[in-house]
Amino acid sequence: MKIVSLVWFKIFPAKYGGQKGIALFEEHLGKHSEITCICSDDNEKDHCSSLTVLPIIPKGKWQFINVLTWIKILKAIKKEKADIFLLEHPYHAVIAAMAKRIYKMKLVLHEHNIEFLRFKNIGKKWWPVLKLVERIASKQSDLIFYKTEQERLQAIEFFGLNAAKTFVIPYGVESHEMNPSAKEMICQRHNIPADNKLILFAGTLDYEPNAKAVENIYKEIAPRLSKQNFRFTILICGRNKFQSFAYLNKLKHSSVLMIGEVDCIEDYFMAADVFINPVEEENGIQTKNLEALSYHLNLVCFENTLAGIDQKDLENKVFSVDHKNWDEFAAKTAKSCENNALTRVAFFENYSWESIAKKSANILCQLNKN
Repeated sequence: MKIVSLVWFKIFPAKYGGQKGIALFEEHLGKHSEITCICSDDNEKDHCSSLTVLPIIPKGKWQFINVLTWIKILKAIKKEKADIFLLEHPYHAVIAAMAKRIYKMKLVLHEHNIEFLRFKNIGKKWWPVLKLVERIASKQSDLIFYKTEQERLQAIEFFGLNAAKTFVIPYGVESHEMNPSAKEMICQRHNIPADNKLILFAGTLDYEPNAKAVENIYKEIAPRLSKQNFRFTILICGRNKFQSFAYLNKLKHSSVLMIGEVDCIEDYFMAADVFINPVEEENGIQTKNLEALSYHLNLVCFENTLAGIDQKDLENKVFSVDHKNWDEFAAKTAKSCENNALTRVAFFENYSWESIAKKSANILCQLNKN
């Protein structure tokens, strides 16, 4: 079985949750099948050993309607002579439908959210156009992977899909060898008292739900934590490259450090005592939640952002809060700093990329036989 995938943005090297959700999935899937990943030209070609990376399409959103880009993609697909076309995100629905028809391939759509719903929820006026594109991609697909059962059921209703061609393939995690000196290193780097509790938030800050979460940290959480009887520093890490989000850099609180994008986010996860996620919007699985748990951090978040996470093996690790109850959020953040046990082995068994890739490969093999 040979797979050719299409990724419209940069995933190699993977730094953020969305990038990791594709890069690590395909990297581990590449251990079971031959994969060629056609992707944007800002990807690093030699970053992954288990698949072939073809960074040949121009970066940016104009690629979705650029006929020359379509021709380039079709030529690459023809050369690969693959059995399955794996479409990462639905945006290239038109070219996917063309490739399926021309080259008689099986088409698999890998959804990472229900995209139109995500943009509708954050107020983008063009969401109906995206819904149409997503409907085309979904209808044309022989098989669709979703991150959560809730999204699978929603998509069946929204797009009138055959449930038999839909599957839940969750976001995965990797186990980490913890660095016991990480906290000391981070405290020294940022001149933080060694006895302070380190509270971490990390994400792409130039994305509206995350930007709102940063505002909530400064305006709602930090002031309430300051009234608690313990010493703390909140660290905020992540990319913020768009001018429309520059206002975040002007927010101030004596116990909050806006660090920005860092070369090694792993150091901060290993140094932290707790991870907070005050994102309010319910837009599918929150990959930052899973990532925090994979670093053995206690997690404080709103109940409605735990979609897709099986909590049965996470007792005393997840502190969920009623939506917009900031007093409860601050209180549980303080409580979560008191004791930090290791995340149970069963969690890693359920969410390991290795097991997820094996399950996916079995489903794809069965599709290829039909």
